[in-house]
Amino acid sequence: MQLIYTGSRVLVGAVLAISGFSKLLEFNWFVQTLASYKLAPKVLTRFLGVVVVLAELCAGALLVAGRLMPWSAYGAVSLLVLFGASVLLSLLRGFVGECGCCGFWKSTRLGWRLLARNLGLALLAMLPAEGPSTGTVASVWALVIALALILGPIGESQLRKFFATPAHVRL
Repeated sequence: MQLIYTGSRVLVGAVLAISGFSKLLEFNWFVQTLASYKLAPKVLTRFLGVVVVLAELCAGALLVAGRLMPWSAYGAVSLLVLFGASVLLSLLRGFVGECGCCGFWKSTRLGWRLLARNLGLALLAMLPAEGPSTGTVASVWALVIALALILGPIGESQLRKFFATPAHVRL
């Protein structure tokens, strides 16, 4: 159970830290993307951008380092649920623009897969919030569901690419 706890803590922390760092490097792009969601007044988007970047960097670094547990894990879960809620609200409103998740991969668009990925990461972040010593059945199920939500869309897209490629090209 210790390995699962540590692995999920480091994985989610690394995802948040890389995402925050990439947004910092591409901050103007991130603020424009954030404004396109139209979830807050345009005048607040730069401030909200700073808050999101700082929150991701702090939660990510603290999770990777294993500091301030379980509070850093609670922060990560909160961020990921907030991101998921933003995606859901935008999808329900018909917005399908860039997700703004990571400045390194600007081509990622809003969609149900992105929502599943965020919820999967949130479930994965709940494992370190619980702690390594509990080892409950709920932890195992949270891990299984999280991995299915995160890896399911990846596997599906790879299978589609595989079967869309003619057999003689695959060999």
